[in-house]
Amino acid sequence: MGDEAPRLPPHRLWQPTTAKWLLAVFGLSLAYAVVRHHIAGPVEWRHFPLFILNKATALAAVILVASSYLVGKVIRWYDHDKALSCT
Repeated sequence: MGDEAPRLPPHRLWQPTTAKWLLAVFGLSLAYAVVRHHIAGPVEWRHFPLFILNKATALAAVILVASSYLVGKVIRWYDHDKALSCT
């Protein structure tokens, strides 16, 4: 019972890898928004909770939607079984 890690079902959406990617993308988006709007821009620090988190969330959403589109394209490029593809 000591060394075995709990096994998650493979169809589960919230895998540890998914959580790491979401946190990494949001963290990088937040860092970019802080640098872009506070350090290099004219926005005051009192606008951090609403303005900057909104910018970071929007940027992370665009990155995640674009990456999901690109993953679908890459999967189609390397799909060797044309009988199973829905073209």
